[in-house]
Amino acid sequence: MGIASVSSKSQRTPERHGFTLIELLVVIAIIALLVSILLPALTSARRSAWTVVCASNMKQMGYGVTMYGNDMKDPKFIDVLFRPSPAAPLISDMTRVPLILEEYLGGRRVWDATDYTGNTPPQDRRRVDPSIQKFFECPTAKGIRSVRNPSNVQYLQSGARGFYTWSPSELVPENQVRWNEYWFNDSAPGSNNGRSYGVAGVSFAKMRNPNWVVWAIDALDEFPRHQDREIKLGDGSTSGGRSGTNNLLFGDTSVRLMPYTEYYLMGDPYGSYAQFWNWGHLYP
Repeated sequence: MGIASVSSKSQRTPERHGFTLIELLVVIAIIALLVSILLPALTSARRSAWTVVCASNMKQMGYGVTMYGNDMKDPKFIDVLFRPSPAAPLISDMTRVPLILEEYLGGRRVWDATDYTGNTPPQDRRRVDPSIQKFFECPTAKGIRSVRNPSNVQYLQSGARGFYTWSPSELVPENQVRWNEYWFNDSAPGSNNGRSYGVAGVSFAKMRNPNWVVWAIDALDEFPRHQDREIKLGDGSTSGGRSGTNNLLFGDTSVRLMPYTEYYLMGDPYGSYAQFWNWGHLYP
């Protein structure tokens, strides 16, 4: 009897316990809760990393501008302005910057059989070394925040500014020659109340407070790129107001992350000019 009893017990199939529906729902709920907590943090960390990458790019470009100026007898800031004809208004071509800084950033000129080598900027089809072109990219420059987005073409052209070398009808990847996702100061020399101002092609020696002279900004034109949302104005409307932050490259090659309300709506500490593109450099 004892032997038979032991044998019958040893042949029993062990019981298997699975998860109940309630237990599965609890686990799923916990996972969903963790994802909802962690996802915003991961998104924020990714955006912060993009901001750092853009700041690093601008720092390198700042060094390039300095070396470019040092090659001159009278060091001057980059001049991106030109006139299509003698009677035409000034137009700024931001794609001149990658060409000018190419060799100072360690690149070499890349030529293509179809490149046009004329002097008129819109017709200049020279390409930039891919290893240098990357400095003029920005991880946050995607979709509507990119100068290469077709919906931005009309806006940028209305301001007489070019950030790419192809025409709107050619806005396809195979026709992209070079581009610049960063706005470089194109403030033309002029005068205000008897004092001169301007950055494009102006001697560094004439800039009174170089640590506040804005060389470039990481933005789609002057609008915030890292954040882009409307803000309510005093009358309750939202037109004309934006908030966000952007990197600004200054004349001492420092890069500062500043909110839109500070760099666009406020002046510099010296009261030299209201707009950020004329900060720090009114001179006699």
